[in-house]
Amino acid sequence: AYRIDHVLGFFRIWEIPMPVKSGLLGQFSPALALSRDEIYGYGRKMKITFGAFTVAGLALMGVPPTIGFAGKWQLLNGAAASGGVLGILGIAAILISAVLTAIYIFSLIFKAYFPGAGFDMETVSDIKDPGLLMKVPLVFLSVLIIALGIFSTPLVDFIAKVAEGLI
Repeated sequence: AYRIDHVLGFFRIWEIPMPVKSGLLGQFSPALALSRDEIYGYGRKMKITFGAFTVAGLALMGVPPTIGFAGKWQLLNGAAASGGVLGILGIAAILISAVLTAIYIFSLIFKAYFPGAGFDMETVSDIKDPGLLMKVPLVFLSVLIIALGIFSTPLVDFIAKVAEGLI
């Protein structure tokens, strides 16, 4: 069983002061997300973080050589193999979702890396990448996204065997 302070802490809405040893003495403190208009220039200041965000965004769009492409490719193959109207609707849905994802992700990426001619970089002078304990997993997962995309065949074959009940 999870204690309530662990669950709330996972969603970053429960804050426990440093000297306190118990979650019972914590307080409600929701982590507010940044809006799209608040990330201007962050890509230039947080190179590792937004590099990882860009790689993950490309994977969500299904751009090669990411694992997202391998997943979308398998979905497209399955939809095409099923044929008929539902197959065509499936292909259309996958392509439309990829385009909508690209529009949303690229709007964030462009604002982060290219804030515009009149943007004052001094407004983000105190923004920086997180510490090493956060950067290492970001880089590792970014490399994994690309590596699994390049070498996806063994993974896809394994999953296919599991689905067929051979493993």
